[in-house]
Amino acid sequence: MLPPPASTRTSDLIEDFNSRGKVALVFFAAYFLGWDILAVMFWGPRMGLLAVVNLIMATLSIAAYIVEQPRARSLLHAALIVLTIFGMIGVWATPSLDW
Repeated sequence: MLPPPASTRTSDLIEDFNSRGKVALVFFAAYFLGWDILAVMFWGPRMGLLAVVNLIMATLSIAAYIVEQPRARSLLHAALIVLTIFGMIGVWATPSLDW
């Protein structure tokens, strides 16, 4: 038996994010901070840009979790998306580690 169709009303989606989805931002911040710790421990100063980008993303995630205004939260989410694209292209995927 299939579950009932989900409502797509905007108010329901915002309520769902506020009640359940918002917690994911805390886990994103913990993930990025964890990578900062590992980058500094294992690779040191060679991973400076990665550490800076991850620290900014962790800060934006926590800020988006704390902010209550929908417009400010949307701007923070957009900044996270842009920074994620930058990180994928220019920081996280660069094969610059010499073993």
